[in-house]
Amino acid sequence: MNRRRSLAAGLAVSLSLAALPAAAQGTFRLVVDTVTESRARTAANDTSGRLVLHPKLQGEGLEEAKAFRIRVAAAVDGAGASILPDEPEPARWEESASGPGLRIALESPPRASAAVTVTGTVDLWAPGRDPAAEVKVRLPKVLSREGKPLAAKGLADAGVALRLSASESSVGVSGKAADLDRVRTLRLLRPDGSEVAASGLQRGSDGATASFEVLLAEPPPADATLVVGLLTKKSVLAVPFELKDVPLP
Repeated sequence: MNRRRSLAAGLAVSLSLAALPAAAQGTFRLVVDTVTESRARTAANDTSGRLVLHPKLQGEGLEEAKAFRIRVAAAVDGAGASILPDEPEPARWEESASGPGLRIALESPPRASAAVTVTGTVDLWAPGRDPAAEVKVRLPKVLSREGKPLAAKGLADAGVALRLSASESSVGVSGKAADLDRVRTLRLLRPDGSEVAASGLQRGSDGATASFEVLLAEPPPADATLVVGLLTKKSVLAVPFELKDVPLP
């Protein structure tokens, strides 16, 4: 039998954004909003199940960031024993500072534990910090370029090789999974610079190759520009954190 318990923890740790441009400097807080525990009740020392922390980011300086990710380095119970899963969930990028992908999934600690401590890194993608983080690729007769490599100096300089996929209802890119991991956003612009409305996004991967498509609300214009948002060293700010003694439910 399993049971789930939740606790609005209200625990916060302040993190510095001093590495951002002056206009975006400040501090923000990583707040543990909810702790959810699910495990069997077969014995007092049973540690099956898992513990999930649901943090969110609050505070000043977040406007510059367009995506967020939490990478966990270590997690221990009250006795100092590791509660990192053998196969941790992959760290997901989220466009919202309180997105569901920012959760921290851990193994359940022993029942005697009253708190856990987690350390890691908060990554923020701020493309405005690096002109190379957005690459514009002109696509004359966009539908006729289906399957062709995207030729752009910015992509070549970044070491990213992409092929175009295009139809009446979508425009996207495909290539090696490692290259697609660096593609954070796609936007399609009309010749006058206005953005073609998107009805959704779609990603796929088989481990070796991957694809990323923008589902369009209208057919793409004949002469369009694809804007590829890339994760670059200058555009990604990594801020270490420690959530110390997060109380358990």
